[in-house]
Amino acid sequence: MNTNLVILLKLVAFLIIFIYNLQMFSYSETIINRRFKGKNSYIITSIINVNLLHLLIKFGISIAIIYLIFICILFIEFFILYDSEILAIFFGCENFILHITLLRMLVLSVFSIIFDLSIYHIIHNEMLYLFSIIISTLLLSIFLIIFKSIIYSKNLRLIVKNKEQLKYLGIALTIMNIYIVITSMLYNRNSSNDLVSLLILSTSVMIFLVLYNLLNRTIKLVIMAEYKRKSMELENELIKNRENQKQLESIAFYDELTGLYNRRCAMLSLEKLIKSNLEFSICFVDIDGLKYVNDILGHNEGDEYIKIIANIISNEFYDEDKVCRVGGDEFLILLPNCNESLALKRANELFEKVIYQAENIKKEYVMSISYGVTHVNMNDDIDLTEIINLADKNMYKFKNLRKKSRDIY
Repeated sequence: MNTNLVILLKLVAFLIIFIYNLQMFSYSETIINRRFKGKNSYIITSIINVNLLHLLIKFGISIAIIYLIFICILFIEFFILYDSEILAIFFGCENFILHITLLRMLVLSVFSIIFDLSIYHIIHNEMLYLFSIIISTLLLSIFLIIFKSIIYSKNLRLIVKNKEQLKYLGIALTIMNIYIVITSMLYNRNSSNDLVSLLILSTSVMIFLVLYNLLNRTIKLVIMAEYKRKSMELENELIKNRENQKQLESIAFYDELTGLYNRRCAMLSLEKLIKSNLEFSICFVDIDGLKYVNDILGHNEGDEYIKIIANIISNEFYDEDKVCRVGGDEFLILLPNCNESLALKRANELFEKVIYQAENIKKEYVMSISYGVTHVNMNDDIDLTEIINLADKNMYKFKNLRKKSRDIY
């Protein structure tokens, strides 16, 4: 045997193994979180692995034992190099171990068939064994490139995030690795039986198919689970947005003190009524004596006065009617499809209801209101400001009439 060729093969084999180790560790960080910055940790670990493999081969340790040792060492290295949960680290490590052992099985069985030698003899033929290592590692590097193109890292990260599927896949990978270690014990059989090589070859191909079928199935499940999760998040976000919208509408269109519609809502609604070209009426209501209550009894009592009046108005006007607080002591009631006589009748009923309530609610002041009604016929050419000014003017007429009647008596 050419000693120089053996040395060259060893150098090539160990160099390729070193490069593949760097590829393996670098790819793993796209799936699980790395612990250290830079590539120094990967380089040191790869050098350790190459030297360890050299020692194991030199001492003629059986393939099954070599597999077990490397499984343990890779687990330890992955725990040191990566900062993720245990299940995620096991998955990343076992995935690579399985690819390494399967391709070794495949190459050794093919060599056995080609050279008509038992795997045992190939392992103990230094040159053939080194060739098998070189071919296996080159295939691993190529396979890793193919793997990255068909199994996207983002999908593997989804598996890592899905604890249930990760656990299931981890158990399946462990069973496959145990089966391969047991199968590798056949390598020590000192016979040239082609059936053993064919069995190992077919086993490696079968496990490859099972592995990729399992990965594809798991990826489909986690993608579906991720879609479901995102769908639920979107649904929750929509619910939250609706709630936020309601809060914004509440701020934009509702009066904080009374819970009635505010001035902004009143103006928009009135504008809409005008554009509809339909008959409607409005009633402008003013609380009498609110300034006196605020000045003498305080703003808390003034607020209570406003809320009592707001409550009375709300009980009298409902359904299509829209009650709005448009100022400190002013309310605007929109009455769609309501003629003038009906609007005046309802406004007077409100006035009497306030007087009635004032007699039943004992206060240090007399509760009362003044009102003014404006009616708009179909297709009347009138603008919003004019309508409100008319209602306000009518309200002051009513207020002055009541004042004169009190002065007479």
